[in-house]
Amino acid sequence: MSPTAKRLGFTLIELLLVLGIIAILIIIVIVAINPSQQISETHNNDRRSAVNTVLNAVYQSALENGGFPECIDETEKHICSGTCEGVENACDLSSLVGNYVLELPVDPSGADGEDTGYLIQLVEGQKIRVSAPFASGEE
Repeated sequence: MSPTAKRLGFTLIELLLVLGIIAILIIIVIVAINPSQQISETHNNDRRSAVNTVLNAVYQSALENGGFPECIDETEKHICSGTCEGVENACDLSSLVGNYVLELPVDPSGADGEDTGYLIQLVEGQKIRVSAPFASGEE
């Protein structure tokens, strides 16, 4: 090849160097985004919304009916819908469906059968606590 001939294409070393740089940049972006943390935060936001939905429905029902559903007491209970088969220490809140909520929310990762994955408890007399035991991270 003469010194004045034009070079066409890239050498193998040049291609490998560019691919290596692209791979490093992709790894940096994936670490910066942290997809598992993003999914966890999304699930926790869904849980916050679900807890507020249940609380609002229970309080609205209590205002209209003169009290909380009978299953709500000082014992922490699993919120379920329907017959609550296989759910120990359950509180059936299916009576809220239709009038106060379209459907009872279900935890994005911890629901099993008719159990919604949320807990409900009467605290300090007339306050209701709804919790999401499958929430991840600091709340």
